[in-house]
Amino acid sequence: MGYAVLHSVDPKKRRARYYALTWQPSIAGGWVVERIWGPLRSWRRQQRVEEAVDPEQARLLVAGHLKRRLHRGYHLTEADGDGRALFDDVRG
Repeated sequence: MGYAVLHSVDPKKRRARYYALTWQPSIAGGWVVERIWGPLRSWRRQQRVEEAVDPEQARLLVAGHLKRRLHRGYHLTEADGDGRALFDDVRG
């Protein structure tokens, strides 16, 4: 299991958003990757769940999401050991 939380804050653009990723084994077998995002300090949010057949596929899904968020100006604010290691791998 792993998680990572990213923020994007730009006062000039009046932008304050978060993006959270979690990945863990599924009860039905395989793995689940969950993404949650929305404005900071708001109850509004969106959520998507993706399934992966194994931990490596889940890791690839998460790495792809992290790369896109970094490209769009997000920065890591919180992560567990797995999330930090994956973030460091993606950031290169």
